[in-house]
Amino acid sequence: MPDYRNLPPSIYNPLYINNFRQIVSPPNLIERWPFRNTHRAARCRFATVDLQQRAVQVGTNLCLQRQTPWPRFQRVEVPHSRGPLTPWSGVSLFILAYGSGALGMTTVKPSPGLKELLNTAQLPALPQSAIRLLELSQNPDNGPAEFAVPIESDPGLTGQVLKFVNSSYFGFSREISSVKLAITLVGIRTIKNFALWSAVFSLMPNPKCGPFDLKSLWQDSLRRGLFARAFGKLLGLKEGEELFAASLLQDMAIPLLAKEQPQRYLKLFESRTHGEARLSDLERAEFGWTHAEAAGYMARHWSLPEEFAKLIEWHTELDKLMTPEYSKEIGKLSVALSALLPANNDEQWYEREKFVASYEKLANGRGKSIADLFGQIDAEFAEFAPVLKLAAPARSLVAHLTAEEPAKA
Repeated sequence: MPDYRNLPPSIYNPLYINNFRQIVSPPNLIERWPFRNTHRAARCRFATVDLQQRAVQVGTNLCLQRQTPWPRFQRVEVPHSRGPLTPWSGVSLFILAYGSGALGMTTVKPSPGLKELLNTAQLPALPQSAIRLLELSQNPDNGPAEFAVPIESDPGLTGQVLKFVNSSYFGFSREISSVKLAITLVGIRTIKNFALWSAVFSLMPNPKCGPFDLKSLWQDSLRRGLFARAFGKLLGLKEGEELFAASLLQDMAIPLLAKEQPQRYLKLFESRTHGEARLSDLERAEFGWTHAEAAGYMARHWSLPEEFAKLIEWHTELDKLMTPEYSKEIGKLSVALSALLPANNDEQWYEREKFVASYEKLANGRGKSIADLFGQIDAEFAEFAPVLKLAAPARSLVAHLTAEEPAKA
């Protein structure tokens, strides 16, 4: 088996080794294909790389069963049209992309490194008011009076906070007109996280990238935030505001990434097929990283607490979190489970079975049933959404839960 570390310079690139799993096999046949979470009707393009000729040949598109169990895969014939390949020991197969596209000869372009891409994108700076709130939160001796100062110095934020506190979500019998009183009534964490989310919301671009819609993204984020907070409390957490904020911001990197890589994200959005494939799986195949990692990087760039960055960064890792090693990571589990909720524009909930099984295993009979908790989330969304100027989702969580099972091939 050839050592990939010694490949010719024109073939070897650190990004290739990080982004694509190397497979070495006899010509024309792959017995085991180490690529997780393939989905029904997902089109996988791959290529054969001739290390002696340094030529690239693109193979055919394939369809595998949705979520084929690891490591069992179908036997796959690899056609080629330019004559015999070199001896099998010199052939490496790389999965190049996870999406649709024309077949034929192509040039292999290395995916941009995540840090390089985000640094080139020139991440926007948080407003000074948000930065100051984060600084104040590092000292537990600071109270409502101290937190009110940076909010009141920003007229726009002041208006948003007061509108938030006076919404039907909290249901106070009289109008709250003082920021200090608002913080006293609903809590420092609640106001701090609301201010942080408002700041990030105002910074995100709205790229014109096929089916992507920024408002739908924020609708999904709010629903996931409400769920993560409620589920964390169901599992025994006393404070769920950090889970709420982390889930609100779990997808904050997507607009920025789509703006920087519009053609590639257009392909990913179209390949997602209304929820049949997870965006994070498509990103791993295309780039070798996900929007979760990008969001974690952004959180650290803004000097958000490390635990907060980890909650965001791990939201695509539910399978790993469900192992015994991570059984006490309630916060990460709650945020990661929220990521399985259907998106606003999904007609069917393809991950419903996985969500239900994970929910029941984690809840272990405690607290509300899924239907009851979803009813609570739908009601809270209806109360909270007007504050953020968001419309109701096209379909409620309860409707998704009770809908007929998606047709299976």
